[in-house]
Amino acid sequence: MAGVRKEPRNGKFQGWYIDHTGKRVYFTGTNKKATTRDIAERFQAREDEIKLGYRKPPDPAVKNASRPYQEVLEEYLAWGNCQGGLNGRSWSRQHAKERKNELVWWKAKLDIETMDELVGSLPRVEVALRKLLEGDEGKKETRRSRLTVKQYGDCLKSFCNWARERGFLETDPLSGMATLDGTPESTRRALTPDEVNRIMEVAPEDRRLLYEVALTTGLRVVELRALTPDCVDTELGVLRLDAAWTKNRRSSLMPIPEELIHKLVEHADKKQAIKLYQLHYGRRGEIADNIPSNPLLYVNSHTAHALHKDLQAAGIPKFIDGEGKVDFHSLRFTFITSLIEAGANLKEAQELARHSNPSLTMNVYAKTRKENLASLVNRVAKTLPSQTKRVTGVSNGELDESDGSANSLSTSAISSMESLPRHQCSTWLPTGCLIRCQAEYPSCSIDLLPAHTKSSHYLEQHSMEVEVLPQTKQAAIPRAEKMKGKVIERRTEWNPVE
Repeated sequence: MAGVRKEPRNGKFQGWYIDHTGKRVYFTGTNKKATTRDIAERFQAREDEIKLGYRKPPDPAVKNASRPYQEVLEEYLAWGNCQGGLNGRSWSRQHAKERKNELVWWKAKLDIETMDELVGSLPRVEVALRKLLEGDEGKKETRRSRLTVKQYGDCLKSFCNWARERGFLETDPLSGMATLDGTPESTRRALTPDEVNRIMEVAPEDRRLLYEVALTTGLRVVELRALTPDCVDTELGVLRLDAAWTKNRRSSLMPIPEELIHKLVEHADKKQAIKLYQLHYGRRGEIADNIPSNPLLYVNSHTAHALHKDLQAAGIPKFIDGEGKVDFHSLRFTFITSLIEAGANLKEAQELARHSNPSLTMNVYAKTRKENLASLVNRVAKTLPSQTKRVTGVSNGELDESDGSANSLSTSAISSMESLPRHQCSTWLPTGCLIRCQAEYPSCSIDLLPAHTKSSHYLEQHSMEVEVLPQTKQAAIPRAEKMKGKVIERRTEWNPVE
């Protein structure tokens, strides 16, 4: 069924037909009614063939190939701000801003006007990403981090995939592009309690309060910026986090210290945050785009730079070799590390960190401290048998039960040996025996020559255990049992010196 409207519009007749989906479609024909009817009937015959299976339905991508890139971009951003986020929620304000900036950058970089110009763009996209990594003309100051470059690539890839699923593109032009490794070039470290105290001493009042909230809640910069006085629940002693701006898109309650609640309430009553925003952003007209109408905290747009100034004032290095760097996100690392050190179990730490995976909590954010590791090793050592240094006499692999026999070493004999060269000391030992020296670390154990052999080994000043072994039992392990009181404390080690 096809037809033409009775009256023309703007001098031309409007025709219509029913497509293969059952939808009536209108089109503008010619200034002649009969010609417009013929066109409508041809369209109707084509749709009937599609409906009967004699013709393939048209590819939407062919129809949309000439659509302007900017028009599709606006539709993509509208979709993201409605349901493009986690769990069907909207994108965060920061994420939407970054996506828009990155896709506008790609439009200019690839010189795209219509959607079909994305087809075959993979080689140009890869070149653009390499230039971002290397910087303009190799200049270091124009380089972007691997994580930033990965975000640029992922952004365009997500857009192309979205466009393909909705018929704006026939195929994904970036389907063959490998994901760039976004592993950070340097890791972050957690601040020590002493460093935290030093920062608090030098930081201005507004940043000191910001640091205190970050260190006791682990909130991210975007989440701190989104806080309002209504988020402070004085009855429950928590901060109410809204799913609209949290990273995991879930509402939650974050416990905070009672003293900090009073500070936040007092700070909010004085309207300090909005005053600081007006002072720093008022002239540029950026307040409405960057902060809520009634902010709880003043969060600088360059938090890492502000923290760097406080680190310099406190005499704290920004980077320590083997440990990592300090930036504002390191405060979240410090919070999670402090939770573990305070005795939180894995589930509690994961819950307070608001992570979906405990592996992220323990393997990325929780850090170890060298001083704590050394202390733990020392505590373990105290649980072992006494480490008193011993000298025991052994005969045929058995402890000599006799008191003062020829195969036992007397206290006076050992005392005399301590300051003598190796070949002189050997005269005090039973003939045909070996000496094994066991250092405090097992990897330092040494088997010396038979006791009666004259050699150039000398006595060195180290703590050791010495056990006299018969030649027939050279592989015996140094004994830890006390030999009926014949335990001699020594401060010497048998160490071969050429």
